[in-house]
Amino acid sequence: MWNEPRPGLLPLITNTGLAQAFWWLRDTIVLPPEGSASMARYFFHVSNGQNLPDESGMSFPGVQEARKEAIRTASDLLRGDGEDFWSGNPDWTMSVMDEAGRPVFTIRIVTDDHGVPVGRL
Repeated sequence: MWNEPRPGLLPLITNTGLAQAFWWLRDTIVLPPEGSASMARYFFHVSNGQNLPDESGMSFPGVQEARKEAIRTASDLLRGDGEDFWSGNPDWTMSVMDEAGRPVFTIRIVTDDHGVPVGRL
């Protein structure tokens, strides 16, 4: 089911890159068969200084399930970025769109280290 635990994502991210890890993560989720009643397709587009569009999307019974998946996926991707997250673009977004290309919701994380060097407080 879509909420079952997945194998570790961190080795995949560090060995193959963020974009490939995102698509692997998305594609490892077991969903009900395509065409199931009342399933909607959502597209999870990520931007972290580079745009990573979701070309195929995922089907869920509703927005609540899509939100849960977006939070889990964002958490896994950000955890895998490690220090790269702090050294790159300070804005990270996941924009979730419906099948018609309309925005449904956005997760936005903005970093600011306030000029404090790493290892010092």
